[in-house]
This record gives sequence, structure tokens and C-alpha cells, in this order.
Amino acid sequence: MCAKEPNFIARQYAFTAFVRDPMNAPAPADVPRARLQVYRELFHKNIDNSLSACFPVLKAILGDEWDPLVQDFFARHRAHTPIYRKLPREFLAYLQQHHRRVYALIRKRFMPPEASLDGRAMIRTKLEPFQPRYEALRAQRRPAKPAR
Repeated sequence: MCAKEPNFIARQYAFTAFVRDPMNAPAPADVPRARLQVYRELFHKNIDNSLSACFPVLKAILGDEWDPLVQDFFARHRAHTPIYRKLPREFLAYLQQHHRRVYALIRKRFMPPEASLDGRAMIRTKLEPFQPRYEALRAQRRPAKPAR
């Protein structure tokens, strides 16, 4: 173990804290402010684009409330997984914990009563009409197995 590792970890935490929430976290003194802003914009836009693609109707319903909501998610929520495609599930968990009104709207309008937070029942319900087309496309992509 390197003697400088704890300092490096502390610097990473300071950097990411500022990138997540610049209003409440001090900027690291050894990193130029312009560089920090570039990282912040890249991360925030990446999260916003992903959530906008996954929740377009919610974004339209919320209107001007959407950007502050995504910013708050970015600043406050600590994801339980590093897997990017699970970000929508993390967003739902955040809404359930911090924004019950928005979560209730999602549950009422878009999720069947039996759906759990992980969304598998919701996904099955919404995708059932598309299953035959999906299977046909999947079959086209698979190479034919050689005869034995």
C-alpha cells in the first residue's frame, strides 16, 4: 500500500463532491476552476440525457421542475451500483425516498399495481406487445448454427 493513497482518496472525494454539488462542497484548490466546470457539465449532462431518455413523459409533465430534480438526484443520491444501465432504477429509488409526490405520479400513471421498484413487472407489461418483433429481430442477428 502506498503511503500517499489516503491523500489521493481524499482528493478524489473532494473532487467528486464538488462535481456533484458545487453549491455545498468547496472546490479542490489544486484543480483549475475551468477544468472542474468541464467535468461537472459532462457528468451532469450525461446523467440528464440518460434520465431524459428513460423518463421522457415525466420530464414533459414536470417541465421546469425537471432540471432541479435531476440536479438534486446528482447531488444527493448515492447509487448502489456502478452499472450505468441501472441508473433509471436508482432514480426511482431516489424519487421514492426524497420526492414522494413525483414517485406517486409515476406509480399511478405508468406502473401496474404489482410492479416492484426494480421495474421487471412494469417492463414485462409494457413490452409484451413487442415481444414477437423482438424475437424476430433477435433471430436475425444470431448466426445460423452449423449442422453437425
